[in-house]
Amino acid sequence: MKKSKKIRRYVFITGLVMMLIAVFSIFNNHAVQQIEPNSVTNCDKMIPKDIQTWESSYIEGTERLSFTRKETFLHDKKKVYGFMTELEIDEPTMVTQYVADNIGMEHVKFGIYRDRNLEKPIDEADIGYNLKAWWDFEEGGNLEDYPDYKPYLRMALDPGTYYAAVFTTDKDDTFPLTYTSWSCAIKDEIALHDGKPEEFLGDANTETYFRLEIDSTGKIYMSHLGFAGKLTLCNNEKKAISEEIMVPVEHRNMDIVFDVKKKGVYYLRVSDYSEEYSKKYTDTATLFLNAIGYEFEENK
Repeated sequence: MKKSKKIRRYVFITGLVMMLIAVFSIFNNHAVQQIEPNSVTNCDKMIPKDIQTWESSYIEGTERLSFTRKETFLHDKKKVYGFMTELEIDEPTMVTQYVADNIGMEHVKFGIYRDRNLEKPIDEADIGYNLKAWWDFEEGGNLEDYPDYKPYLRMALDPGTYYAAVFTTDKDDTFPLTYTSWSCAIKDEIALHDGKPEEFLGDANTETYFRLEIDSTGKIYMSHLGFAGKLTLCNNEKKAISEEIMVPVEHRNMDIVFDVKKKGVYYLRVSDYSEEYSKKYTDTATLFLNAIGYEFEENK
């Protein structure tokens, strides 16, 4: 009899525990469903600005966000707090992201992802990591010691659906932040005209050609902004004639000169874009818009 009571008590307690686990699971699943990213409002301020349709100023790509209005969603199965938006890419496109960092932003991350749950990043930056690296740089530290130092993101996206996000892991964060994102279709070549610089987004894995039509012999005085790499003057068949190395500059300069010995069509090829070099350069304009232009001086 006593043994039977013990069995019934054991069965009762076991059943009660299992019921509590089931109830907890239901509530937990419900809570997760309530913060699925597909229920989050798209943040229109995060949509990249197309540099081919906007004015030529990185200031116009800058938006103000505030964590006082943040939403809750998931990042790699964990709750985070911030903003996100869906991106529809119709053609091969270069996209940049930048969040101005500051002390107190140690819990902030941003990136572009393949999925709504933000589990498959195309690329992601950790501002806490960046701040630690920057403080070390100030004390003489080396960039090579921080392989994940990403003051900004720049990536080539194939056609498809992506998700851009900026968020904090600390729900008590309420500070404002500055968000900048640019986009540019990846083209085989871009027309370049005398005295009219063109903005573009460089990439370490691609070559960009700029087409020039020169009406006489003379000199091409090149200007460029915000990127390091190789600049090659090519003939109308895109075969190299002359090559120069570029370094980032704060303002457009005219320090590269090409001699043109006959009129006709020429191409300027930008290649070997140095992301590593650009990371060391802190002028915010260089983080997004790369610009190239020229002025032609006819031989007298």
